[in-house]
Amino acid sequence: MEAASLIARGVSFYDNGNLEGAVLCYQQALQLDPKSYEAYNNLGNLFASLGDRQTAFTFLQAAANLNPEASSIHNNLGNIYLAEKRIEEAIASYTQAITLQPTSASFHNHLGNALRLNGRYSEAAEHLETALSLRPGYAEALVNVGFLHYEQQQLEEAEGYYRQAIIAKPDFALAHTCLGQMLLRRGEFTAGWAEQEWRWRWKDFPSPKRNFQCPQWRGEDIVGAKILVHAEQGVGDAIQFLRYIPMLIERGASIVLEVHPELRRLALTLDGVAQTISRGGPLPDSDWHCPLMSLPLAFATVRETIPSRVPYLYPTSEHVGWLEQSPGKSLRVGLVWAGNPDNQVDRKRSIALSAFAPLFQIEGVSIYSLQRGPASEEIPSSHLPFTAVIPQEGDFAVTAAAIVHLDLIVAVDTAVAHLAGALAKPVWILLPRVADWRWLTDRSDSPWYPSARLFRQRSAGQWDEVIVEICEELSHLLH
Repeated sequence: MEAASLIARGVSFYDNGNLEGAVLCYQQALQLDPKSYEAYNNLGNLFASLGDRQTAFTFLQAAANLNPEASSIHNNLGNIYLAEKRIEEAIASYTQAITLQPTSASFHNHLGNALRLNGRYSEAAEHLETALSLRPGYAEALVNVGFLHYEQQQLEEAEGYYRQAIIAKPDFALAHTCLGQMLLRRGEFTAGWAEQEWRWRWKDFPSPKRNFQCPQWRGEDIVGAKILVHAEQGVGDAIQFLRYIPMLIERGASIVLEVHPELRRLALTLDGVAQTISRGGPLPDSDWHCPLMSLPLAFATVRETIPSRVPYLYPTSEHVGWLEQSPGKSLRVGLVWAGNPDNQVDRKRSIALSAFAPLFQIEGVSIYSLQRGPASEEIPSSHLPFTAVIPQEGDFAVTAAAIVHLDLIVAVDTAVAHLAGALAKPVWILLPRVADWRWLTDRSDSPWYPSARLFRQRSAGQWDEVIVEICEELSHLLH
């Protein structure tokens, strides 16, 4: 069999989900023709789809070396760079793909999206408009135009493009999910929760859909039933929606709660919870299951019925010897300046530690670092006078124990901000110009967390004014 026939067979295997068969065909094709850039290119795409970007890059680079004039290879390399958040390199690869094939709508769409992520909005708009002129009704480009308007606080325009994308492609899960978030941030909860259920059909959703033997609970009578409630997405998401667990228990259900390993001990402090399981562990048989973030839909939550009783999580008896007492009557402030760097929106919510230097100059304030992860490495070089720094080991029960010993938490939009709110501790949350849907629009308070106060950017990317406002409010607290 010729190499071209083996490649064609590999493509057929890939399209039908037989990845092992596809890999074998491409490898056999390379044995017959070691210079087959198509086989290398297809292997690269296959491993990219499996999330093995390093192997994918190796194959795609080999393909590009064999045929630098193949536009699809540069496009595929751009996809790898984009997934690795190497935005400038992605832009260069997509640009090269367009140079070689200027009439490809998908290439213009990809470049437009990368330029958007780089904050080059006018250039992004040009390429996305080109994509739509080349392929009218191109749903993926319509969503990217929606993103473009969303990031520029043009919310009505963004919603319009999401709806156009759904008209063009009614089963487009990403468009439905984006529309759902738009509705939720406006407080249109009934429609918003329903649209959010489309997240499970979005192939790039951070928490892949899981198959359970039992049905998903959507509000049915569950007296005497056992329900598996399982976390999804980030730790902050889990903390926010754990508030619904006592409500399930009030309905007469027996709860099995599956959460992130670092939340397991803390989740045991929920009223009525007797069993928690670390995500990925063996699961018991249950009558129902429900993702944590589908509980608002099942309870038909609207703005007026948000369960806002706090605290609903409680500290455990952790030793917090590192949290030494401050001298005098110092205001004890816990600080978190950065979130998970793997989060897609982290570049907009995290702040360099150095930007918080003015906080350390306020007399009568002692600053404690609650920061964990890579951002904590900024502490030594900052030379900022932290009173104490949380140990880098430990789960969220350790963080909760620290929070209750402090007077105030100042944090960017992270799990610690949610935890402080769930513990009913005063928390000031710094939000980007276009904040996440859960913080609604133009509010300084939160119906989810009565102890929270929101400080929003006035201009995208500009944190100085927000930090000045934080400092002024801290000074007012002291006088």
